[in-house]
Amino acid sequence: MKNTNKVSRDGVIDQNRLRVSNEYANMFNWNYTTFIRNYSLITDTWAALWGQMIANRRSVKAVFLTIEKDDYKQPPTNHVHLAIATSKPIEPDQLSDKITKAINLKKKHIGNIEPIRGKEETLRYISKHIRKNDRYINTYYNLFINKSKN
Repeated sequence: MKNTNKVSRDGVIDQNRLRVSNEYANMFNWNYTTFIRNYSLITDTWAALWGQMIANRRSVKAVFLTIEKDDYKQPPTNHVHLAIATSKPIEPDQLSDKITKAINLKKKHIGNIEPIRGKEETLRYISKHIRKNDRYINTYYNLFINKSKN
């Protein structure tokens, strides 16, 4: 049997991150993934506001969102990764339009909308910075649910 656990740089298996990402992966039927990069520092407050505003769109059931720091940028910047669960299939351009209208950003700041083919792997990638080597990194993550869909 193949070991699918991810190993951190120092060889320590980060079981907690895997558990968290797998739990989120199984909460919804995640359809799409993208990122938001506006070339400035995105605060937890802005990310939370964006997550809820996107989740409140009519065709969206839920949004899982994380902030990832851009280590190579000066001045420091970051970007947001999203997994989006929709109530029905939607064209990527339409979803991109819904996101830009919801959070009032230009389309150039929204990455390609990609269908999720493997939700466990995608959520693991999105949540890769939640915990590293048993210490929290300056990061933010949250789940936003469209309350009118439940």
